[in-house]
Amino acid sequence: MQVAEEAAVERDALRLIFDRVDADGSGEMKRRELLRALRCDTEVRALCEGLPALTPLLQPASFKAAFAQIDADGSGLIDRSEFMPFAPVVALSLIHI
Repeated sequence: MQVAEEAAVERDALRLIFDRVDADGSGEMKRRELLRALRCDTEVRALCEGLPALTPLLQPASFKAAFAQIDADGSGLIDRSEFMPFAPVVALSLIHI
């Protein structure tokens, strides 16, 4: 798969995760919504497992820090503009470590 195709697949996965987690349709992910989705929605969990930048959300010990890192404005909520660029940016930073 070419880089552009991989990026498109990742963007689609991120959109799907966000839409499934944002259960109330507010345009923001609440911590409670994300925890519930990771616990109860096997598709969300599988998609997160497939995106290395999101795997810290799957571990209780790293969830809080990962959520805070995605929540760029510190509001306690993650909106689409914070979530969509998060995984690609973190993945690129991991390449340079």
